[in-house]
Parts: sequence; structure tokens; C-alpha cells
Amino acid sequence: MMKSYYTGGSLGDTYVIVCKLYSIAKKEKILCRHYTAQDAIKPAVREIYSLMPNITVEFRDDIQPLGITGQFIHHKLVGNRMTYLPDNDGYDLGLECHPEFELGSVKRFRVPKDYAVLQLQSGANLKKMRHVNTEDVDKIIADSGYPVVIIGKDDVDISQIEGNMIDLRGRTSIKESIKIIKDSRHFYGCLGLLSLVALSHQVYSTLYKPNYLKDKHAYESRIQPIAEWSRYVIQ
Repeated sequence: MMKSYYTGGSLGDTYVIVCKLYSIAKKEKILCRHYTAQDAIKPAVREIYSLMPNITVEFRDDIQPLGITGQFIHHKLVGNRMTYLPDNDGYDLGLECHPEFELGSVKRFRVPKDYAVLQLQSGANLKKMRHVNTEDVDKIIADSGYPVVIIGKDDVDISQIEGNMIDLRGRTSIKESIKIIKDSRHFYGCLGLLSLVALSHQVYSTLYKPNYLKDKHAYESRIQPIAEWSRYVIQ
């Protein structure tokens, strides 16, 4: 009988859930019954789960029960790690800090061998809050030392910004975005799905926190508890 799990949350939450279920989904088929209040993100949630071919997702309308989330409760860190790290047989729920996925090629985008990645905005419903401001973008372009590949879904006007940039916004799938980030030298952006992708692929990342209180909670519940991720954050 296929194992099933009650899951829920944003795109970033979904990615963390995939990392938590990674060791199980490598060995057997499982069903995630996922809750999100945002219908618009359901296709992207489905695409994130498809990173593991053994995971099937069904969307549900009720938030309860919620078994697996995209967070690690800071004051229960020891308990969380005992729960989410795999034991010897790999069948207990276990966080994979550095997952490997079949991502395919991104040759069609003709990105250079060495480059940095920039995401201007993050968060399906927080785009106006989580963004890299113009002054920081100018500094990134000028000081990164690499051509900067810009990815994401935003429509921010960057026509007045000068520098060595490759604008791929709106052109990449989630898998292609992951591949581009995985092969990059550095990631610049805000908290969200792509920052989690960068850290889990051991890419040094400069993270911007325009809303201190909300971003502080998000950082402390998703990144800070996992040393294998937080060590790649550039403060």
C-alpha cells in the first residue's frame, strides 16, 4: 500500500517537504495530500513534487490534519533532526540536506561557464515585500565579479540598470531554474524557494531581508536550524 502524508504550504515549504521525504521517495512511491490556500501556485507546487518521480500529489481543501511542514521549529531542533534525519535503512522520514535531482540541460539559454544568479523578488503572495532594491541590484551587477543571470517571474523594470546581465525571467521552468542555480558561483535574492534551492546545492548566497520581523521568522524556522544550509549564507 502506498504511503501517504498530509502536507501543506508555499513553494518554499514544498521544496523543504521534498527534502524531508527524499530518502523515502528514492525507494518507494508515496502520496502527498497537500493543502494551499493559493490556487495560483498549485501548478508550481506540482512541479516541485515532480522533482521526485515517486511522489504523487493531490490537493485538498482542508488545512487539517497537517503532518509534514516546510519548517523546523527552532526550540525543538534536536527533536526535529531526530525525526527528519534518516536512520540506517533509510525508510524513516529523513531530511536530505543536499538532494540530487534529474534536471536536464539548460544549453538553450547559453549561459556562460561562470556566473552569478539574481532573483529580484520572491514569494507568491509577498512579492512587494520580498524584493532586492535598486541600489542593491546596482551593487550586485557592479561587484559580483561574474555575469549575472536574472531568473524568476517578476516584471520589475531593470531597463535603467547597466552591466553584464542575462535576463531569463519568465523563461525557465522550476527544474531549469534549479539547474542554473546549482551550476552558479553565487546566489543573490530574498528568502523563498530559490534561496532554499541555492543553499541545499551548496551555493554561497547573499540573502536580503526587506521585512525584518517576517523574514526573521522565516529564516529562523527554515534555514538557521540546518547547519548544512546556513553555513552557505553570506551575512
